[in-house]
Amino acid sequence: MGDRSRTAKILGRGVLALALLLAWLWSFGGVWFLRGTPWGGWPAWLFAGTSLGVLLVSRRAAVAWVLLSFLGVSIWFATLEPRNDRDWRPELAVAPTAEIDGDRVTVRNVRNFDFHAEEEFTPHYEDRSYDLARLDSLDAAFSYWGGNTRIAHTMLSFGFAGRDYLTLSVEVRRERGEGWGGLPGLYKQFEVIYVLGDERDLIRQRTNARGEDLYLYPIRADRDGIRAVFLETLRIVNELAERPDWYGTLERNCFTSLLRIFRAARPGSPPNPSLYVLMNGSVPALLYQLGRIDTDLPFEEAHRAFYMTDVARTFDDAPDFSQRLRAARTDAARLKGIAAP
Repeated sequence: MGDRSRTAKILGRGVLALALLLAWLWSFGGVWFLRGTPWGGWPAWLFAGTSLGVLLVSRRAAVAWVLLSFLGVSIWFATLEPRNDRDWRPELAVAPTAEIDGDRVTVRNVRNFDFHAEEEFTPHYEDRSYDLARLDSLDAAFSYWGGNTRIAHTMLSFGFAGRDYLTLSVEVRRERGEGWGGLPGLYKQFEVIYVLGDERDLIRQRTNARGEDLYLYPIRADRDGIRAVFLETLRIVNELAERPDWYGTLERNCFTSLLRIFRAARPGSPPNPSLYVLMNGSVPALLYQLGRIDTDLPFEEAHRAFYMTDVARTFDDAPDFSQRLRAARTDAARLKGIAAP
């Protein structure tokens, strides 16, 4: 009994120490990312120095300091309010809205930029109308950068009778001159924007301007399901135009935002993402296992057939860019199916 009691005490102290360390680290991050202050990082280092001094004085005082700091940062965190009126980067400056009248949908501010390089583009926004009765396809795009295969930017593309395509890209709404990082995304440093754009814009931005590896997967879904997802997308778009919200590295990123849409549109349909929230690059394999990708090919062959970067570069200026992508995808899948043993 004595050994068990000692072990339990050691474990209990270890858990408490870990919890206090995590609370302190979270508080340190909160002080480091004090939004809009001209002081640079010195408040965080002052906080760290004060913490060390309190710890040297007394363990109990250190515990109290950590708890009070955590409470203070949490209160500050709760008071932060997102805004729609910052000095945004040009490609993120205009948010879309939608008007729905029966089966007719009018989307305002559809982005249709012409990207010449990552930071060089000709801006253009359009108002477009769509017929919900013609909405019949859904594609999921996964775009990888820097040679990694674990993390991807995810987008949805809605197709209307093979003629019109509208793409959704959930993005960090950065201000002019503002960088991006996963850590500040934990501390309400960025707002979120749901960009609705032409595929020639949003896909070519990734493939041609940024040199990313993009895969476009056809999703197996019925028309009612696609319609529900599309209407839920428009609902959130209009909501954000009225009430902006924060981007969250974990809870509201490009992938988890799409999960929210699917869950709201078709409750219980998406799987529990678990680690896929962080490592969403493996989601296509999961979707294939669940039968959500519309193909009869083995996954590795489908994965290669649905690689669109080279195709997007080939048909860079084609007015029927979206149709060319899908024709090339169909041809690649057909040829791989013929070649399969």
